[in-house]
Amino acid sequence: NDEIFKVMFIAEDITELELLEKDMKEQKEASSRKTIILQELSQSSKEDLSLFFTNAFQLLDESIDKIKSIRNQFPDYNEKDFEVIFRNLHTVKGNSRIFSLSYISTIVHEVESASLEMRSHLDKVDIKLAQQNLSNFIQDIYGISGKVNEYIQIGKEVFNFEFEDDKKVKSVINNLYIEFEYLLSMILPNY
Repeated sequence: NDEIFKVMFIAEDITELELLEKDMKEQKEASSRKTIILQELSQSSKEDLSLFFTNAFQLLDESIDKIKSIRNQFPDYNEKDFEVIFRNLHTVKGNSRIFSLSYISTIVHEVESASLEMRSHLDKVDIKLAQQNLSNFIQDIYGISGKVNEYIQIGKEVFNFEFEDDKKVKSVINNLYIEFEYLLSMILPNY
């Protein structure tokens, strides 16, 4: 009697297990990145870092404005705007390397390289594609700003960094709140 009468299959859904493993891996990478950023930040003074971050945001904001100008004027844009953009990116990259801020210097280098490639083909594509490439370039610059912000947030959490711009924003918000309270009291007497 070598006949099989019953077969039993056991199936297990490992979807949740795989999601947990993926989540743990992401958390481990984020923790490792945060540790590296903390080590990099601890090598410089708060004043020097404050100057770097303020300068980086100014250069990145100016670059975004220049890219928007090129995009809006394309194909009759000012060639010197690209020179300003690349000089700004190069400055942010160089300054981040001086302070050993590796994640910032890496992303700036990647954006700088990609933008040089994009720039070399910009005048060879139709207007819509060129404008889309320039919009993507803007998003890349925002990505750099996001990375700079990541360093700032970690610095604020651990080293209690506070920058002059933070103080100005808090002051403006406080004044607006006071004015809002006053206006509410005028409209709602029992407020």
